[in-house]
Amino acid sequence: MKFWLSFCLGLNTWLAIASLVSAKDYYVNCLVGDDRFTGLSDKLGPDNQGPLATIAQALKKAEAGDTIHLIPTSQPYRETADFSGVKGGSPGKSLVLDGHGATLTGAEVCSPDGWKEWKEGIFRRDDLVSRIFLLVDGEMVFVTRNVDCLKPGEICFSPEELNRLHFWLPVGKKIDQLTIEVKQPDGTALTLDPAKWKRASSTNPNLLRYEGLKPPTQVKIDGKEVSLVLAKERLQPGQWCQEEKTMYYRLPADKRLSEVKISAIVRANGVQMTRETAYVVVRNLNVEHVYNDGFNIHGRVTHAEFYNCNARECGDEGFSAHDECETLLDTAVFLSCDNGIANVNQKGFSLTRNVIVGFSRSVGFLIQGTAKHQLSRAVLLNNPTQLSVINTQVEDCLIVNTFDSLVKNSVAIRSAGESSFTRLTTAGHTLPLFVAPGSKISLSDCLFSETGKFFHFRLDEPLNAVRMKNVSVGEGLKIEWGSNYPWKSLQFSEWLKLAEKQGVATGGRIFPMDWTRNLLQGKLPSTIPDIPGCPEEIIRKFIQFLESLQLSHSQSRGTSIFSLTPKIIAVLPLFPGWMSFTRPNPAGVLTHPMI
Repeated sequence: MKFWLSFCLGLNTWLAIASLVSAKDYYVNCLVGDDRFTGLSDKLGPDNQGPLATIAQALKKAEAGDTIHLIPTSQPYRETADFSGVKGGSPGKSLVLDGHGATLTGAEVCSPDGWKEWKEGIFRRDDLVSRIFLLVDGEMVFVTRNVDCLKPGEICFSPEELNRLHFWLPVGKKIDQLTIEVKQPDGTALTLDPAKWKRASSTNPNLLRYEGLKPPTQVKIDGKEVSLVLAKERLQPGQWCQEEKTMYYRLPADKRLSEVKISAIVRANGVQMTRETAYVVVRNLNVEHVYNDGFNIHGRVTHAEFYNCNARECGDEGFSAHDECETLLDTAVFLSCDNGIANVNQKGFSLTRNVIVGFSRSVGFLIQGTAKHQLSRAVLLNNPTQLSVINTQVEDCLIVNTFDSLVKNSVAIRSAGESSFTRLTTAGHTLPLFVAPGSKISLSDCLFSETGKFFHFRLDEPLNAVRMKNVSVGEGLKIEWGSNYPWKSLQFSEWLKLAEKQGVATGGRIFPMDWTRNLLQGKLPSTIPDIPGCPEEIIRKFIQFLESLQLSHSQSRGTSIFSLTPKIIAVLPLFPGWMSFTRPNPAGVLTHPMI
């Protein structure tokens, strides 16, 4: 028996050593690499020794246990790290992509000589067609759509909007008072059913849409033929649009093409995984200027780990996991995306920790679907809706909308399903907490510093859905609730007495929040009260992050302001090594404590 045990131990040791010996390192260099090289050396040498030119070729060569190294150069990598069809690694032998701080970009430079003048001041090109936005002198310029150009009484067809017909009702008219006829490409003439028009805008009740049509060849309103509005005919200086495989750009006043730096956004994602890839580690990698997601994870991708992976200025999400994926995201910064992080798994799970998400156009951290999720040690900054989750554990987070934020009506937390929040601090929001119908929520050691605001529960009786322990709020905060308007409301102090009597709240208090004024100005408070909320370390990381924004802007543009516009974000370094709250876990140890 001893001999057999010794033999087994020796064999296991030999297998482990053999595994390490067999693992290979592949190198990629976007400037001097060549896909005919072996990729086994980062330097050029005889017998085809040298780095590869593309990540795609490295992924074809690499096997379980191998590491692909991207060599940072003076240029970004203009390709997608596409793991589609890549099996990945195996237990204890992850396939690793190490960016070493390199950046993947979805942008391609539009040289001035590729543009042809279409009309006075408007230029066109069809060799490069951007999606969602153009990059003009380093700034995101979003596409102008046909529907964006409508005026009352006008109509347009929107291929980019699921082939919808859009119509802005004339002043004083209702849709059932008008007869709209549309001729289709096959010659069929249709009279549109007034009942099938739907509202197309939450802010403009007179903008309607009609679905299920092909591009009209003729449109009549009450028997009179009208022209379809085209964005290219109405571009203002600095605007652009796309029509099929051609894009149009109108130069700013007093500018020449040679004076404007334009890049088209031609790649959907920076890193993408689909199907059943497993045991993959991506680390030290940055993504910018893609029209979809920085990191896009689909299918049944499992044991996928991302360390120090950052993204900025994406057309959609910075990071997004879908379907049945299992992901760990540890140490990341996502800036100026539509949603910073959006995980919408129906199965699987996501673990997200040590992240900063700021300046999103919609939501900072978004969770949808039926899977389980966990967020810990996060800073959410100046996002219109900071945190919108379902079935999620949230711990150790600072959620701030600063005084100088461009977001004027901000929501700190939208909660659905069964979610819990522990050691959170919120500051500067119009609505600190919204709880959706049918939800159950647990709040523990949380600090809501907003004064004179509301908690809104879209529930008939919030006492049946909430548990609170050691929750402190600002003075004048109210609770409002109900399934329909008008809402019922009580001062938090009065509602807290009812909650304590029913046994669903303990340790609640109302606390002066003068100390948060410095926080909202981006300054470290001289004294942080010993009350519940996020750890002080996270507040210090928040201040450090803001200081890095100001310093970066000051060094590159000569001034320092705190309004933190996208123009400032564009000059940020994308490899914030200081961001690491904690040492990342070793690769290959993805587990979920909620399952």
